[in-house]
Amino acid sequence: MPAYDCAMCGCPANQVCDHAVCQPSDLAALQRDSLRFPLDLDIEAYFPFYDDGMAAAMSFPELVDTVDQSLRRDPRYAAIVLGESHNSDDEQTVGRELVRALYAKHWTFGRMGIEGGMTPIFDGSTLADSGIQPFAITGDLTNAAYCAAVKREAGMLLNTDHLYVQYTGSGHTSREACYHPELYTVCKSPHIAECLRPTGRLPITVMLFDPDIWMTPTDTALLWRAGNLLPDTAAFDTALNATLAAWQTHIGKQLADPKFDVVLDGKMVNVRIRKATHDDDTYIAFFPRPGREPFLAKTWKAVWDDLAGKQFLITNALRPQDCSISWDHTAAKNSVHCDKGGPTLDATVDGNTFVVISLTTT
Repeated sequence: MPAYDCAMCGCPANQVCDHAVCQPSDLAALQRDSLRFPLDLDIEAYFPFYDDGMAAAMSFPELVDTVDQSLRRDPRYAAIVLGESHNSDDEQTVGRELVRALYAKHWTFGRMGIEGGMTPIFDGSTLADSGIQPFAITGDLTNAAYCAAVKREAGMLLNTDHLYVQYTGSGHTSREACYHPELYTVCKSPHIAECLRPTGRLPITVMLFDPDIWMTPTDTALLWRAGNLLPDTAAFDTALNATLAAWQTHIGKQLADPKFDVVLDGKMVNVRIRKATHDDDTYIAFFPRPGREPFLAKTWKAVWDDLAGKQFLITNALRPQDCSISWDHTAAKNSVHCDKGGPTLDATVDGNTFVVISLTTT
């Protein structure tokens, strides 16, 4: 099967040849190398991915049919690339059951590369009934190891032989991640999906996105963003209140529509599938989390609204960045510890009402 040589043949309008891949011309400006979530975006810029998750979507069975049709249309679709947010059982269930559903449609599978080296992020043995032969990929925050694996395993493969599966963190899968710096903080192009295309083979990518995993760093970024305005307490109050209002507006849109309920591996999962905005053959599986509170911001605000707590924080120039907040959802209690090598504040906050239960300073 022919491979397209963009260095020789050029790229379509508004695209450039980069690492043998035709990439959108605006992608180069999105390259970044940071584990820190940005603290300088407009408040509204932290919510588009969450909003998009509630846009028009297909169900899980419709995703299976769509992938099946793509595979039958073109044997060059040789790889299924799956990416997770990490630590979400629903994400892993959908990824695993997609492979099983395709197997039930008589697609055969060979090897499955899994991120994590000696501690893989996904248990490939659970797909042994689909013919999967798992192996570990040791990589880093770049996409180099994952690109090398997909090219080696699928670069000469046709799906009429069998399919290769690769499972990594979702930020490695597709250039779609680069367009969301508020979530995917590292963008090392090209990604797995783009790396396979110069070989003359095509991937189908599913980015698994559980908002509950991402809302904690979003909550943190928004709280620290406001904290950067201290010691201007008026500006801080305005930013914190605007954060909580935006959260309510955007996260309040999340609804678990029964239309998207599906029983997978013996349990009910509500998952909405939409096509990616910036990458072909890429889909995003979104799991609504209605009622998810910004419990970091609300817990810190509870201490800030306590007269003694606020006075202590101001006097000792303590910002949210100087505090650790932990939570126990079972006991419905959140704990706050603030210090920067001097006086300390410890507080317990009710996890339901976000009212201070106890507060001590030393």
